[in-house]
Amino acid sequence: MTKTTTSRGLQSARPKRKVAVPGPVGLAEELRADRLERRLTWPKYAAVLGVKLSTLHKIAMGVHKPTELTEAIIRDTLGGSR
Repeated sequence: MTKTTTSRGLQSARPKRKVAVPGPVGLAEELRADRLERRLTWPKYAAVLGVKLSTLHKIAMGVHKPTELTEAIIRDTLGGSR
């Protein structure tokens, strides 16, 4: 057999990775700027906002768009703390 086949025949193509969906750029930039202004790490900043770390980081990096509820929680906390 050649390197392009297996005992079951031709190899199936690997599924391509999904491209990150850009979220609201305004919120992501606002989160990064506010976090740096407060000089907080991501875990401490997530605790301040009341959002899980993975959720906050994915929103800030543009991997996922926030749900309406999550965005409302973040904006309410950011707006009330200034």
